[in-house]
Amino acid sequence: MKIIDKIKINKFEGCGNKSPLIIMQESIKKIKNCDEGVELEFNDYDWLISIKDILKIMQQDIKLKIIENRIDNGYISLDVVADC
Repeated sequence: MKIIDKIKINKFEGCGNKSPLIIMQESIKKIKNCDEGVELEFNDYDWLISIKDILKIMQQDIKLKIIENRIDNGYISLDVVADC
């Protein structure tokens, strides 16, 4: 599998005018092929719950799955990959 994008978001830092979930969603939309995925790291458990719900909606174009990697220094690390 090829990681095509990596995002790390800190809930205590500003993300400009975009919500963290929109930033993650835009990254996930880059997945077009079965051998691609994106790595997301964030330090807010609510975002994990939200991103799982968002994936259910996004799966109309390509089937996706979450691989939860680890929790390190308070950051949840996961890969979102095409499930082909």
